[in-house]
Amino acid sequence: MTACLDGIEQQTLPADEIIVVVQDDPESERYVTERARRQPGLRAVQSGAGRSVAAYNAGLEAAVTPLVAYVDDDAVPARDWLERIVTTFAQDERVAAVGGRDVILGPARPPDTARSSCTAGERRRPVEVGMIQWFGRMTGNHHIGAGPARDVDVLKGVNMSFRRAAVAGHGFDERLRGPGAVVHAELSICLPLRKRGLRVIYDPSIVVMHHPAPRPAGDHRVSATEAAVLNSAYNEALEIFEYLPPRRRAVFIAWSTVVGNTGAPGLVVLLRDLARRSPDAAARFAAAQRGRALAFSTRRRRVPVSSRCA
Repeated sequence: MTACLDGIEQQTLPADEIIVVVQDDPESERYVTERARRQPGLRAVQSGAGRSVAAYNAGLEAAVTPLVAYVDDDAVPARDWLERIVTTFAQDERVAAVGGRDVILGPARPPDTARSSCTAGERRRPVEVGMIQWFGRMTGNHHIGAGPARDVDVLKGVNMSFRRAAVAGHGFDERLRGPGAVVHAELSICLPLRKRGLRVIYDPSIVVMHHPAPRPAGDHRVSATEAAVLNSAYNEALEIFEYLPPRRRAVFIAWSTVVGNTGAPGLVVLLRDLARRSPDAAARFAAAQRGRALAFSTRRRRVPVSSRCA
């Protein structure tokens, strides 16, 4: 957290307010309170649910600024991070969300290498980033994006920002499953914006240096347990299913069941995993199908985050 707050403190465009969402952690709350004596606008907000969705919504509800930017506590924003975000929003009133690249680093690489542009050795052909394809498959690649800024469907939680008024009516979906860092939570706040015809911009020059922190057992990054696969499949299917128009929903159901992806296998991925003798391949396939079935049967019950955010 210290490196993250140092990065925010060193921004070329100072933040109007800095909110640290604390989840049942008195030590972190004391640290923020002490640091606030020298860092203007810094304050802690409580979120006792212990899940990233609740933390995201607590920060959104507490914010009073027109723009709300999120960065994880294991990431350090480049010095011009906020300046580039604000500049992008100013280009078009229809821009409801802005995000960028998270450069994933190992434990040995220092955070002070944060910068906005790629070196010559890092330049590459632009890849598809953050898109929902016509049949429902999602592409990520936010950490390796290059090239110009472009419209996308979804951002990555470690580096995303929103017009508060645009997302106040839905926030992050509390129905999503997961014990800690809820996988695919970003879908639940970005896709409703796209469905309304608003713009979501990904700009790889908006950079944070990401040092992925360990997660508790059972969380998706640690291991592909049956519970983690079920939760991931449920979250992804729920948000994409509700985003797609009716005719494309049937295609998505067929694709996810027959093909699927590595995190939530369908039949084709199951056969591939069996050929590779991947452990627990059949159990992971079954968990993914259960998760999707739960998602397809779930009715939407979205409650506004807070009237204060409107």
